[in-house]
Formats: sequence, structure tokens, C-alpha cells
Amino acid sequence: MPAEVPVLEALRLMSRVEAEHVQRQREQWPLRLKVFEQNPSLLPRLVAGGTETERAVSAAVARRIGVEPGTSGYPELVTAVAMAAFRAAMMRWSAADGRPAPADLVDEAFSQLAAGLPNP
Repeated sequence: MPAEVPVLEALRLMSRVEAEHVQRQREQWPLRLKVFEQNPSLLPRLVAGGTETERAVSAAVARRIGVEPGTSGYPELVTAVAMAAFRAAMMRWSAADGRPAPADLVDEAFSQLAAGLPNP
């Protein structure tokens, strides 16, 4: 991604690609969520995977903006916020039985973030 693309926009685009992947597997995702709901013992594995992803994305953001990981807090914060926006979009998509498309919900969540999360 070109350096002139702002970090939040780059994270939106990355999240959108992942949401499109989820859409292509729309029959499998509700089943996956149900497995986690019915088997709470699997949640630590899910959380661990999310933590690893968050660290990797934070490190990539730090490289992108030219800071050492853990020194400014920005890479970790923007990554955590972006991942929360993605999770919220996926939860909305799951609760709405797959409509609208997850990528559209990701775009909506990131637009709200970019606007500073004003009251609706």
C-alpha cells in the first residue's frame, strides 16, 4: 500500500479484504461462531490468535510510520481500534443473517471512526 495512504484507511482496506473473504465463506462463518459459543473452552485459542494478529499488524503500522513498536502507543491504539471496528462489523453481519455485506459494514464502521465517532 502506498505510503501516502493514511494508516486508518490502509487498515480499512485490509479489513475490507478480510470481510470479503468472510463473505465468500458465508455458510461456514455462522457454524464457526456457533462452535465457539457451544464450546467456551475454545475461546482462549481464538483470543490467542487475535492477539498474534494484533501484534503483527501493530508492528506493520509501526514500520509504516517509522517508529519503534511500543514507543509511541499509536500503532497499538490504531490497530486495536481497527480490529474492534472489524469485530463489531462482523458481529452485526452475523446478527443480521448476512445482510448487508460484511465489507459494507466494515466501511461503515471505519467511516464512523474517521469521523471521530459522533453520536448517531
